[in-house]
Amino acid sequence: MKNREVFKLISTLEEHIRKRDAARAAGGQTDPRVLAAMERGMRAVRELDPIVRENCRDDPAALAEWDAIMRNFHDLEEVDSEGA
Repeated sequence: MKNREVFKLISTLEEHIRKRDAARAAGGQTDPRVLAAMERGMRAVRELDPIVRENCRDDPAALAEWDAIMRNFHDLEEVDSEGA
């Protein structure tokens, strides 16, 4: 899988997390299967972080993009742990 594909998948995960959080704030419920899938996705991102960093070490632009994604991801994790 190419870096751009990984970045796109993570952006999609982040978007779903934001939608879930908006539904929670509006008093809605999230399907437990969706929550489980999102947790698996978040776990995968945490496992991918060192791999992507290694693969991008000679590409400063890709590494900077990954760093931005991971900052957003960690912000979402913090919000998720506060809302749990």
